[in-house]
Formats: sequence, structure tokens, C-alpha cells
Amino acid sequence: MRTPARKTLLLLLLLLLLLPESFISSADKIAAAEAADAALGRPLIIYYSRLGTTRTIARELARNLNSEIEEIISNKNRHGLWTVNCVFDQLFDRDDDVVPLYRDVREYNPVIIAGPIWIHRFASPLSTLLKSLDLRGKDMYVLVTNQGNYSEKDENNVRNSLAERGAVIRGYASIMTKGKSDRDLRQEALSVADDVRRVAPKLKPAATR
Repeated sequence: MRTPARKTLLLLLLLLLLLPESFISSADKIAAAEAADAALGRPLIIYYSRLGTTRTIARELARNLNSEIEEIISNKNRHGLWTVNCVFDQLFDRDDDVVPLYRDVREYNPVIIAGPIWIHRFASPLSTLLKSLDLRGKDMYVLVTNQGNYSEKDENNVRNSLAERGAVIRGYASIMTKGKSDRDLRQEALSVADDVRRVAPKLKPAATR
């Protein structure tokens, strides 16, 4: 799933570079341009969700944007009494043990990052995964979820952590999830989808909403 589109794009561009101008038809040029354009319009949503609220939002967002989606899986127990892992990892900036992504992020643009804020920073599973990705020059849309204790400091921390990795933040949204039903969360996702399309106009809505 990773390679066909990328190989097709590379072959078309190579053709344009190697063949003499007289052998390149207008149709070939248009096809190459369309392939390059399509590569820049393949969105990918990467999200982490401990309790399921961010998952509900991310899945609705992916459906509405016709986007592929990847969930970040942590090998640590973060439930029940082991919720203490969340606290210590954030306080001491400890990396998580996460499963590598299936998809190659380099083949997608824009990349939409979604996840909760824990103690003023991205949740450890999400921040750990981001450290493994090459985000240089990548167009990114950031969606953070919170329980109502969100602040400007939190946003600055998130923005700075991504900027340090070379990402270009095209849009940013925050959703307070406390006390909201799945229906409320899906409605929030639709608003975010509209905002993503505003900053990435090549993206098209799903056939049905």
C-alpha cells in the first residue's frame, strides 16, 4: 500500500527529466503534473486515544475527508491503577513504547495529528511517535483534545515541539471533550474537517455527510 503511488509519481517525473522535449507530449506533461498534484492531496490522520474520545473524532474526520488513518498503539498499560504511567511519563518526559506506523508518512500531505494534552504537552505515546517521523517541510494540521484545563501554554508547547522537527503548521484546533456524547464529538469533527479543507483546498468532502 505504501509504494505503488510513489513509484508511479517517480517514474513519471523521471520520464520528464530524461526524454528530449520533442518526445514529451502535452498529455504526458499533464499526467505527470496530475500525479504530483495527487501526491500532495493525500491526507493522513495520525491519532492517539486512551479513552476513545479522540478516536471518535479522528474516525469521523477521516470519513469526512476521505483520509487514511493510523492509530498510535502504546504497549504500556495506561488504565486503572496504571494511569499513573501517564503522569510519570509526562512529568519526567519519558518516551513511550509505541508500535511503528504501518504507513509511510512521507507519502502523504497534509498530515493531521490528533491527540490529548497531558500536563501541558502532547500525550507521551503521541510525542514519542512524532520523534520517529521526518516532518521537515510537512504540511500539518494539529487537533488537540482536552478535559477543559487547556491553556495558551499548552498550545505553545505543542507548536514549538512540531516546529523543532521542521513541520509547517497550517492549522490548529482544540476540542474540549469532557461531558460530550459521541454525537457531539462527531459534530466537532465536522467543524474541524471544514477548517482543514480551508487550509488544504485540494481535499474534497466525502460523498455523504
